[in-house]
Amino acid sequence: MKLYRISAHGATPKEGLVEHAIAIATKELAASEDYSTHYGLGWITVHEGIAGNYVLVDWWSDQDIVQHRLYGAPHDGGETLTLGWPSGAAFCVWEMAVSWHERQAWVQHILSKAHAPDIDGYLSAILVGDV
Repeated sequence: MKLYRISAHGATPKEGLVEHAIAIATKELAASEDYSTHYGLGWITVHEGIAGNYVLVDWWSDQDIVQHRLYGAPHDGGETLTLGWPSGAAFCVWEMAVSWHERQAWVQHILSKAHAPDIDGYLSAILVGDV
């Protein structure tokens, strides 16, 4: 799993939030083995936003499907992140840049090389810089 960090408040999100995100992703991937065929490949986005903290866990399944989980909490809501908060949300414009990059990397390194997928190439295709 790749790890992306976005912060509206500084260079990177707090390390405690990042550690929490990794724990959430580990739990989600383990649980998903019961209902989807996946490769253990995807990305985690940790975002300290203006309105709250968010953790997005996305992984590839069934060749070209993204499984997506959004956890979040308002800044005044403590450290507990809730699945599906805020209700109905998927991702913001800043997180969408990461998703688009991951789509491009998946097509380039995996789907376009169906007979010999380049997993190392996919894992090394990291979005760097401001979004």
